[in-house]
Amino acid sequence: MRNAGFLFLLALCLFACEDKEEAAFEAFKNEDFEQSLAIFKELSSLDPQNWYHLYNIARSLEELGRYNEAITWYGKSLKYNEKANEILIARARCLLKTDYLDGAKTDLFRVLQRDEENFEANYLMGRVMMADNDPWGALSYYNKAIKKDDSDVTLFYHRAIVMGTVGNGYMALRDINYVISQKPDFNQAYFNRGILQMRAGRYAEAIEDFDTAEALAYAPADLYVRRADCKSSVGLNSAACTDYKIASDMDPKHYKKVFLEMCAVSSN
Repeated sequence: MRNAGFLFLLALCLFACEDKEEAAFEAFKNEDFEQSLAIFKELSSLDPQNWYHLYNIARSLEELGRYNEAITWYGKSLKYNEKANEILIARARCLLKTDYLDGAKTDLFRVLQRDEENFEANYLMGRVMMADNDPWGALSYYNKAIKKDDSDVTLFYHRAIVMGTVGNGYMALRDINYVISQKPDFNQAYFNRGILQMRAGRYAEAIEDFDTAEALAYAPADLYVRRADCKSSVGLNSAACTDYKIASDMDPKHYKKVFLEMCAVSSN
């Protein structure tokens, strides 16, 4: 009888845990990451060696922007499942967010040693290499990721940035045109195409792309300076000064001097 009672209680506990796990995943799906974090922590307290609960605690922390804590919990999860590529990739993602690039590389190399064609690992390694000022390395990994799966349009955007960085304007423009054809509301794509047009001396086309990026709510101070440079190059000096002034007001530390120099305005 005692054994039967114990098994009954164990069954009740398992059903309760399943319900809680379902509630945690539902909270995560609904972007209520504080709630998913609380539930997964409760589940983990009942089963401390369950790598998946630990992993989902880390995922919740990552979504909350608490990257250092997420790194710690991903490490705890790895302790009980050292071969889980998804944990290493997720931790590398957080390490990139905290600028610990060597740590991110180490985790991603571990994945790629086991699966050299892993799409996520190659894609993320490209971003890590770019952050580490190695555009040629980034290009190599982006190409591997695209070879594995060319359905992610954003990957072509990142490769376009790299192509532009290494001076291959033709390939950069080809990639960015493809991105815009697939995602016509991608404001940063227009901004970066504007930069490519500007470098090629196509100032009118660059102005048009900067205008589109601005209309799509992407308008950093750098956009106004670049558009002002283009306007100045085609003789639209008054319009250029308007943009220089906007940039100066947005970021006086970097652009007030440019405004004063380009528009011959007294600082007094």
